[in-house]
Amino acid sequence: MDIDEYDIDSDHLIIIDKKSNEVVGTFRLRSSRFVDRFYSESEFEMQEFKDIPGEKLELGRACIDPQYRKGTVISLIWRGIAEYLNKTASDILFGCSSVHVTHEEFTAFRIFLEKEGVLSDQYSVRPKESFDARKYGFSTTTKLAPEVVDSEPKIPPLFAFYLRAGATFSPWVAFDQAFDCIDFFTVLKIKDLTESLSRKYTHQ
Repeated sequence: MDIDEYDIDSDHLIIIDKKSNEVVGTFRLRSSRFVDRFYSESEFEMQEFKDIPGEKLELGRACIDPQYRKGTVISLIWRGIAEYLNKTASDILFGCSSVHVTHEEFTAFRIFLEKEGVLSDQYSVRPKESFDARKYGFSTTTKLAPEVVDSEPKIPPLFAFYLRAGATFSPWVAFDQAFDCIDFFTVLKIKDLTESLSRKYTHQ
């Protein structure tokens, strides 16, 4: 169970297993149509991003029961998000994409994203001083052990979805001590959504 100051004025998407009547998946939605402050602002300086034209939708607090982390529930969640996108006429999805990594794994992960060409400093988003991952020893210059160099980075399912969808990630990352994870500021313009996913989820 988890709650914070942003929950009260957010919309919440939930997935329910009708056989057990249990909630097995949740996602928090904050639309710029209804609010003007976002969770991401607690970690990042992002005024330039907020000032760009278009309706924005912040996704956060994704949680799926481990037994349900399969294609069906992921698909249902994104269909729900697509419905919300359409109802709010949102142009941009954004939020913090989290990964739990060691210092070595972070370096490998960051290098992987750079090679994929998905890092972008377009909006000059920077982590706030108390969240700056560099303060906690996370660096792209960390010396990598051979086994880390030779292995593919572990990409969380949600992060992998953003990659497939055509999202970009700020190269300047935050470290969230409360959840012990690295957060990448993530932006996905709906017009840039990859064609196959656009057909599958947004029907546009």
